[in-house]
Amino acid sequence: MGDKNLLTSDDVPVLLIGYNRPELLKKRIYELSDMPIKHLYISIDGGDSSHTDKMNLVITKASVIFKDLHTLEIHHNRKNLGPVKHVTSAITEVFKNFQYIIVIEDDVVTSQNFFENMIHGFNVLKLHKMYGIVGA
Repeated sequence: MGDKNLLTSDDVPVLLIGYNRPELLKKRIYELSDMPIKHLYISIDGGDSSHTDKMNLVITKASVIFKDLHTLEIHHNRKNLGPVKHVTSAITEVFKNFQYIIVIEDDVVTSQNFFENMIHGFNVLKLHKMYGIVGA
């Protein structure tokens, strides 16, 4: 596109929204591990019932897999906030540090080039001085 102000992977974090579904969360973590992500936030809802050995194992694996990222923050709610409050509060937290964000829920399968395509979508909007949501 020729614009030196284009967004890169360092400008756009990924927020992975999880619920009480460790198997789905694990699949998304492995998908994301193959992408050039530099900032990852994982927010898990479900309350006390989601604090299981299986979920703790997934969180531990994520900590190991993504240990070299610039940012890795994992938040596991003690209280079940419900989908609206959970997603809204998690997005708000990420927006404290970044202007852009890619949000993925744990039940959404991503392709190998998903992250790059989303960055490209942001840059198309930016190039045309448009604001909006890029969705896949």
